[in-house]
Amino acid sequence: MRKFKPYTMNQMYLLPPSYEDLVPAEHLVRVVNSVIDSLDLNKLYSRYKEAGCPAYHPQMMLKVLLYPYTQKTYSSRQIAKSLRENVNFMCLPETRSPIFALSAVSELT
Repeated sequence: MRKFKPYTMNQMYLLPPSYEDLVPAEHLVRVVNSVIDSLDLNKLYSRYKEAGCPAYHPQMMLKVLLYPYTQKTYSSRQIAKSLRENVNFMCLPETRSPIFALSAVSELT
C-alpha cells in the first residue's frame, strides 16, 4: 500500500496567511505597488471632499486599476473577478475590497 503525506482541505490556520507571503518577491505586482507608493498624490487627495461616505483610499484604487492594465485586463468586471480569485490582485487592496467601487469607476470611463 502506498503512503501519502496527510491531506486535509478543511484544516484551520492559527493565523491566516498574508498575501505578502504568497506573492514572490520579484513579481510585477510588487513593482507596481512600490511605484505607486512612491508617488506624491497630494493634488489628488486635495480633490476629495469631507462630506458623505468616506472614499476608498486613492492610492489603493490606483493600484487596483493600474496593475490589471499590465496584465491586459481592462474590464471592471474582470478586474473585480481577479480581485476575488487571483492572489496577485488580492495583495493590492490588502484586506479592503474595492470590488463594488469598480462599478462606479467603470461608469466614469
